[in-house]
Amino acid sequence: MHGLLRAASLRLNFRFQEAAEVLRTLRTGVDGSTGARIHRLYCQARQLAEGAELLSQNNGNVCLPVADAVAAVFEELFANLQVKYDNDEGVDFLARLFRLQEAGLKLCAATCNPLFAQSTRAHSELAQKDPAYREYMTKYLGEQFATRPQNRPILYYSTCYYLKELQANSSFTGAAVRSILNWAKKVGLEIPDRLSERQAHSRSNAAEATDLMNLRNKSIAGHGFLGIARAQIGQYFKGDILAETQAMLTQLLSRPPGRPYEEQDNLIRDRLQKLFNPVG
Repeated sequence: MHGLLRAASLRLNFRFQEAAEVLRTLRTGVDGSTGARIHRLYCQARQLAEGAELLSQNNGNVCLPVADAVAAVFEELFANLQVKYDNDEGVDFLARLFRLQEAGLKLCAATCNPLFAQSTRAHSELAQKDPAYREYMTKYLGEQFATRPQNRPILYYSTCYYLKELQANSSFTGAAVRSILNWAKKVGLEIPDRLSERQAHSRSNAAEATDLMNLRNKSIAGHGFLGIARAQIGQYFKGDILAETQAMLTQLLSRPPGRPYEEQDNLIRDRLQKLFNPVG
């Protein structure tokens, strides 16, 4: 029982490879249906470790449509932030929400231009090669955008710029990309403060920093020491944040996100019932 709980805790903290090792040890010598269930959890942890590694690299292989291992990580992240939301752990929830936002935007940018899947300096390289791209990005992010590290606003506006090329390709539907962009805009983006009056006007109806972003920045997960309550998140996000995130992921995955913790939770529940009700 301790091993199952330890693996669940490791998985909740994205320590997938360690969770797989714990489950590999647990399944040794366990036969029958219980052994088969532990083996399935082991395979899930291995797949998550693979997907997390893919998302952490710049190897050009992560774009839409997503591979199974990458899809598993997105589903896991959504299930994880649901747990944090239900447990009123606002700081951890927002940390995961903005991680999901950045990963989704990176996926969009890489789908629109493969260079974003290969280099974290793609925007700098493109600014040198493509004057139209540089002009567009400067309009929204200022002249110094090419010297900055890649961030969520850069990924957002780069995707907006290249999306028109995808729309002209009849073999690709931009619905998933547009869904991610719309969701990311509502969640909020940090835009540089030092923009000219013309540039500020150009971005007046574009993605800007929101109260959610400011709330995270003032917390222990950002630049301050404040805690965050679930009620505060509800005040600052106009709508059902979980339902809208799920709808975005349905577009990203081309199917509704599953319930990755179901098998794990059922096995733990069954083992607890046998511990406390050994007869029957």
